Amino acid sequence: MARILSVGADESLMATRKMILEGAGHTVLNALTVSAVEEACSSASFQVAIIGQNLIPSEKQRAFDLIRERCPTAKVLCLYNSAFGRVLPKADDWLEVPAKAPGELAEHVNELAG
Repeated sequence: MARILSVGADESLMATRKMILEGAGHTVLNALTVSAVEEACSSASFQVAIIGQNLIPSEKQRAFDLIRERCPTAKVLCLYNSAFGRVLPKADDWLEVPAKAPGELAEHVNELAG
């Protein structure tokens, strides 16, 4: 399956996200900081990068720009809360959280990974 870069600020949400995606057969690397995103993109290629809903908009944009620069072939899935909306208009896909069904995250990732 796909190699996934998961970027976020909440370790427990990221652990849950990782468990769901690894259960669907993907390999997941979590990044809690911008420097961790830089390091991850320097050491591996990713088919999909997920940017979590709990990052403030400026951090989401910073992570997005870095992923586009350092992991240019990765498709970006932006998770968002309806209160803040889709703050990354150039992302490849979006998923409102909490999702309606537990498998929605894996479905979006599978579609993006192709």
